[in-house]
Amino acid sequence: MLKILEIKTKLKHYDCWSTLCEAYLCTGKIHYAIKINNSEILEIATLKFRDIELLRHFINISTKKNIIDILYFKRNFNNNVEIMYTLNYDETVRRVFEIFHPILEEVIPMDGFEFWTLFLMIRRKSELSSIVATLVDSLEAKNIKVLDLYYNLYELNSIIDRVVMPLLTDRENEILYKAYTKGFFETPRNITVTELANEIGISKTAVLKILRNSIKKTYKILF
Repeated sequence: MLKILEIKTKLKHYDCWSTLCEAYLCTGKIHYAIKINNSEILEIATLKFRDIELLRHFINISTKKNIIDILYFKRNFNNNVEIMYTLNYDETVRRVFEIFHPILEEVIPMDGFEFWTLFLMIRRKSELSSIVATLVDSLEAKNIKVLDLYYNLYELNSIIDRVVMPLLTDRENEILYKAYTKGFFETPRNITVTELANEIGISKTAVLKILRNSIKKTYKILF
């Protein structure tokens, strides 16, 4: 029977921009990673700087390790910065993990380290030692130091909710999109909940319930 292997590891990735977080005092959260081609990957992230002045220095340094280009950045609140950039795919941890075909990857860059959680599917407990040894060897061959690593093995049914992201239904997509395009989330609102409900043809209570569920699912996917 299929099992889920959860691996948590703390890495020092000397050739990655994450090491700059030590000098520039920032913590990151990677929301999306999109492989563009065999040599580039695009990431969308939020960085939190302890001193927002360090953002300017971070943006202006000439070499940012494996970052090819910063495409967009915007400060929003509490020293948080939304940022989108492209990376040299060969110089990423994701490139190493690719050989294991993970079903989910999560990473937090913090203080010069990368804290990774990944989930793999395996069939037999006897595969564990081989997977872990290959993982460590593959990382260290790419100048990525493994500082800490531990794992848990789960039956598929006991953890499926953690590794399979909730999907919006067609109805939830439709109503969330209509609410957004009609200005329901603007301040002040461009459309009231009553007007929105009348346009859709359902009750106010139903609209609010669907929006709450949609936002909750979307938040879980992003964070």
